[in-house]
Amino acid sequence: MRFLRVGVEENRCNCNYFNMEHPKALKASLLDKAFRRELWMRDVSWTKQQKQSARKLFDLALNREYAELIERINDTKIETPEEVWRLYEILDRKRSEMKEKYDYRYSRLIFLFARLSHERYLSLEELKVLGEEKYEMIRSLVEEEG
Repeated sequence: MRFLRVGVEENRCNCNYFNMEHPKALKASLLDKAFRRELWMRDVSWTKQQKQSARKLFDLALNREYAELIERINDTKIETPEEVWRLYEILDRKRSEMKEKYDYRYSRLIFLFARLSHERYLSLEELKVLGEEKYEMIRSLVEEEG
């Protein structure tokens, strides 16, 4: 499954969902597959230990993404007022993206961990602490993402 990413670059919508240019271009079969997968994820149960591990992984990935962002900011040389406002716009977009991405609902965590693995904020090896069943779900999603 691919994750929805919508960005604005030079007043142009840049959408990627199921390798199509715009979400409206989704075929019914892909929507059905996504809907079935969503229902499947709602049935996933979490043990107390898995919940604790999931929270640690969530925080680890979030901190890694913040560290990467801070490093990029520190490497940025700002010399003009326009560059100040450009940085503000970038940070505002990043804040919105992260707020939407880091959704700590158990029904969404499998998808989130697959995305974070694909984006290299978590490794598949680190995700093994969630148990074999959840690890295999995540691994299969990462493989589909390709």
